[in-house]
Amino acid sequence: MTPSNYREKLEQKRQIIETCLEQKVGRYQELRKARRQSVADLAEPQELDRQSQSGSVREELFEEILDGSVQLDALVRDIELLENLRGDKLYRQVQLGAVVKTDQVNFLVAVSHPRFRVGDAEYVGISTQSPFLRFAQGLIAGDSFMVANRTYLILEVL
Repeated sequence: MTPSNYREKLEQKRQIIETCLEQKVGRYQELRKARRQSVADLAEPQELDRQSQSGSVREELFEEILDGSVQLDALVRDIELLENLRGDKLYRQVQLGAVVKTDQVNFLVAVSHPRFRVGDAEYVGISTQSPFLRFAQGLIAGDSFMVANRTYLILEVL
């Protein structure tokens, strides 16, 4: 690999990690805002009384706050992991921090994340608990593996 090709691939990998990170941070900010609103709603007993004579609205708000806390905690862990990924290193084999391009779909091995686009390619974030990683761990470009009756050919690992 030429030095310019290496730098190009590193930049591509950094962009993939950064895009996933930006989306996780955006989701975190949305959830925090919603949680603050739920707490504010809970602090307004007159409004709760006006909306419902039963305790169900208050209970729903408590559940919403608790659920939001769990989601926020998970997002914080994901954000920390993404911030600590080595975007300055290319990998030869599938492992945590690798970008894996296959003939089916492209993966960022780090955190679970729905499809996202970087340039003209789509990626999916997968966690280290993913079945994908269980079958692909340690494989290199040219290897193939099967998950859920679907065969993936690894084209490139960054």
